[in-house]
Amino acid sequence: MPEVEKQQISLGVIAPPPKHFDIGNRFLRFRVFALILLAIFAIKATVFQLGIVRRPPLTPSLSHHRLSDAKRDELFLSVPSSESALAASRAYATHPHLAGSPADFEDAKVLLELFQTEFGIEKTEPIFSAGTPESRNATLLLTTPFATKPSAWIDVYYPVLNTPLNRSLQILGEDDSTVWEADLVEDGDPLDGDASTYKDSVPTWHGLSKDGVAEGHLVYANYGAKADYDELVAAGADLTGKIVIVRYGAVFRGLKVKRAQELGAIGVLIYSDTRDDGYITVENGFAPYPHGPARNPTSVQRGSVQYLSSYPGDPTTPGYPAYEHAQREEGTNIPKIPSLPISWENGQKLLKEIGELYVVGEHGRRTLNGKASASKIKLVNHGGCHSNTFFG
Repeated sequence: MPEVEKQQISLGVIAPPPKHFDIGNRFLRFRVFALILLAIFAIKATVFQLGIVRRPPLTPSLSHHRLSDAKRDELFLSVPSSESALAASRAYATHPHLAGSPADFEDAKVLLELFQTEFGIEKTEPIFSAGTPESRNATLLLTTPFATKPSAWIDVYYPVLNTPLNRSLQILGEDDSTVWEADLVEDGDPLDGDASTYKDSVPTWHGLSKDGVAEGHLVYANYGAKADYDELVAAGADLTGKIVIVRYGAVFRGLKVKRAQELGAIGVLIYSDTRDDGYITVENGFAPYPHGPARNPTSVQRGSVQYLSSYPGDPTTPGYPAYEHAQREEGTNIPKIPSLPISWENGQKLLKEIGELYVVGEHGRRTLNGKASASKIKLVNHGGCHSNTFFG
């Protein structure tokens, strides 16, 4: 695993000292429960501190009924309002802020200043390395009798992530020359100003995907669920040395890659299929976004392909926080074969290389036939792997 190169930043995240333990044990469940209770107490204290809800006079018979259920529901549903939620989304989500980027750190400081302004906290920039005495003291103070007002700070973490450097996807001819190359950048129509400006600011790639090159024939595996792979095996398909193409949906994208890897595949492509869009499709006469409500054929779903069913979080520190000087190990919850997310437009082109995808059996039931493409496909996924930044 490459050395850690960058900082990881998290806003007000509570983290215990590093311990190695099994993820499923009682300590983790207790930790999660304790964090939930702490969050409830902090919100409750803030509500009364800001005067949003006045403390009613306590009587011996009503001391445990400060708010009726109806009032609690009313308070809960009032924050956020649809208007404030929309405003927050536009303020924080209309610009790129990839984990590890300067923009991400700036967003953390913006949120810190927001908390300081709204909750009357002294305006300083408390930035601590997570797990250090400064960070732990800030956390522990919240649970003591001295915690009479809200506090906020930024914790710095060091988990390993990856960022894309270059990607490509090609159909090869008989002499391995390129006969077609996919455009992996989304459309970015100027009618949507943000989409046009930032169309390649977050490249189309899979988080925590394997760096590498795969070259082989293509096999279609529907959603890439276990049942789909079982169907391919039953049909006699051999995925060894193949590149598997699957559509998004049904199961988490990491599981699609995991099972392909287990069956000997050397790469995975995941595309968005308009069959999963219901009635609102270009095929049914609707214009594509931004000219209409149908899916833009160049749109691509990004996301992680981490093996969450193995364990979540930083691959190199399973079960404990990714502190700067944490003991690290080789991650086992990330793929060992490269993958790329692609658009419906590119997916259609590749599926034509295979031809018929199903065989019709008894009672008209269609099953995957496991047929491989006539041409070879070349998938390139190169990225940098290092410590990165995100905010919590």
